[in-house]
Amino acid sequence: MTVRMRHPELPEDQQIDVFETAVPMHRAAGWVVVEEPEPEPKADDPAPILTPPAAAEASPELTVRKSRRAASDKEND
Repeated sequence: MTVRMRHPELPEDQQIDVFETAVPMHRAAGWVVVEEPEPEPKADDPAPILTPPAAAEASPELTVRKSRRAASDKEND
């Protein structure tokens, strides 16, 4: 996961993303963590509709996996 950071001597809109493991090193260099607010979902945005792909519905043989080779005589014993 990454963390958004900025340096006090740079413009406020100039921010970087660093891995969580690199945060202590960046803090030692003067960088500070930027708290990002969670984006709020818009009330007028419809929820996404999840539908299966049309190809899977049209041809069920695509979803069935067939064996690559025939069984040998020893396997049938």
